[in-house]
Order: sequence, then structure tokens, then C-alpha cells
Amino acid sequence: RARPPSTVYPVRKFAQRNRTLVAGVAATVLVLAAGIVVSTVLGLQEARPRRAAERARNDLEQVVAFQAKTLRDVDPEVTGRRLMAAIGRQLGDDGAPLIADLERGLNPTDLARAVLDENILAPAAAAAAREFGDQPLIEARLHHPLALTSQDPGFPAEAEAEFQRAAGIREREVGARAPETLESRARVARTETLQGKLDTALARLDGLIETQTEVLGGDAGETLRSRYDRATVRLLQGDYAAALEEYEAVHAAQVAALGDDHPDSLQTLSAIASTHHRLGDYAAAGEAGERVVAVRTRTLGSDAELTLAAKGNLATVRVRQRRFDEA
Repeated sequence: RARPPSTVYPVRKFAQRNRTLVAGVAATVLVLAAGIVVSTVLGLQEARPRRAAERARNDLEQVVAFQAKTLRDVDPEVTGRRLMAAIGRQLGDDGAPLIADLERGLNPTDLARAVLDENILAPAAAAAAREFGDQPLIEARLHHPLALTSQDPGFPAEAEAEFQRAAGIREREVGARAPETLESRARVARTETLQGKLDTALARLDGLIETQTEVLGGDAGETLRSRYDRATVRLLQGDYAAALEEYEAVHAAQVAALGDDHPDSLQTLSAIASTHHRLGDYAAAGEAGERVVAVRTRTLGSDAELTLAAKGNLATVRVRQRRFDEA
């Protein structure tokens, strides 16, 4: 009667009447609270080294990507000329005749490639296996840029070995159907194509495309690139009609997914033009070539390397058509 009962009042009365029940509930709440606190603390402690490991891995990825780009920018032809020039400077004026004899007897570009392989690529591959043998996925990640570097200067056999090594590691660690493993397998097929192992590459691509379609989807970029590679193998085998059919199917899917201006779409359209040219259908080759030139001029500029290459291809078609002024 003296004052309205507060919220605490009925709770206190209930607790006095049910001491055992309230004590049990309170103990349970305390245990749960303590468990939440402990698990949170432990989770934070575990997350800290995990975040540090992720940062370290990201840093390593950036370093690897930078090194790969640096190596891929090495031009064996330019390096060969610089090697000969350096030898000439060492010999002085009296060494000019010797340099001339050397250039007649050897290929400076091949010399530069040998130096690059023996002094950079091979030691780097050995170091990757030695330093990261206990971290296989990082080792596999390191073999990819080394393989790309080997492939660009003209070492397809060495590149194939590196991609095979990366594929084997990834298959053991993450499975044969993992996207990373499929990427390595696709690279292996491309290096086989570069070496003229066309039947082997075609068989590999057939199985790869089937798996990529199941795992990634038929319109995924990786699947379409493998189908493009398969069309290229068929082109090199002389089956122009089959190559053209696959190129056109790939191009239609790329345009639907990526648009006309995407580099993948343009690359395939250029291949379509080239295949029409081989088949003797110069009108179709010229039509596709004009589209490539127009898009590359608009997106890259008229003096870009890819634009100039497209113009050169179109000029060749115009010669075949005897449209000499246009050519």
C-alpha cells in the first residue's frame, strides 16, 4: 500500500520461495556466460595468427606476381643484343671482328634464352621446391609464374614441366576437380600445343572441358578458354571446319557473357577471321577482320600493337580479294 511494487519486488519474492530453482538457473547462466567469454577469447587468439598468416600469404602472392611480371618482361632478343654489346665493350675496338664472327656463328637470342634458363628459371624452380616443400600450395603457386616465364621466352618443354608439377601438387592437396588444379591442367595442354603435341593436347582438353563444364559451368570463362584452345588444336591439325564451328560457338557464348569488346571475344573473333581465310572464304574473313580492327581501334587506339596486327591481317585478306588499293 505504501508504494507500487517495483520490478525487483516480485522477482525477489519468487527467488525467496524457489531458492533451489533460482540457484540452478543462476549457475547455468554463469557457466554459459563464462563459456562465451572463454570461447571468444580463444577465438580471438586463434584468429590473430591466422590473420597474420593470411597477410603473409597475400604479401607473398604480390611478390610472386611482381617477380613473374618482371621476368616475363625480359625480351630474349633484346637481351641477346645487349650480351653481344657487353662482350664488345669488354674487348674494345680490337674485338669488333671477333664479335662479327660470333654473331655469324651463333644466335644471340638463343644465347640469351640459355642464360635466362640456366641462371634464373632453373634455380628459381629448385628454390621454390626447396624452400616451400612443406607448404605445397604455395610451392604450386610459385611454379605457375615460373612456367609462364619459361613459356614466353620460348621454353615450352620447361614450362610444361613446371605446370605439370603445379598440377600434381594441387591435385594431391585440393583434389583433381578443384578449380586451381583445372587451371594447371589447362596450362599443360597449352604448352603441349606449343610443342606440337597436338593429339596429346586434344585428348587432355576433351577430358578437361568435360570436367570444367561439370564443376564451373559451360559458360564459365575458364571453360570457354579451354574450348578456344581445343579449336586451335583442331586448326593446327588441319581440321578447319571443326575449328571454325567451335570458335563460332565459343564467340557467341563470350559475347553473351562478356560483350563484344572483351579481349577474349576479340581474340576468338580474330581466330574466326583467320580460319575463314584458311578456308578460302575471304569475304567472311574480311567482315570479321573489319570488326576486330574497328573495336580495337576504338578501345586501344589506332597505333596499339594488337590494332596494328589486326590491320595487317585485314590487309592480307584484301590482297587475296584483289582489293589492292584498300590493302
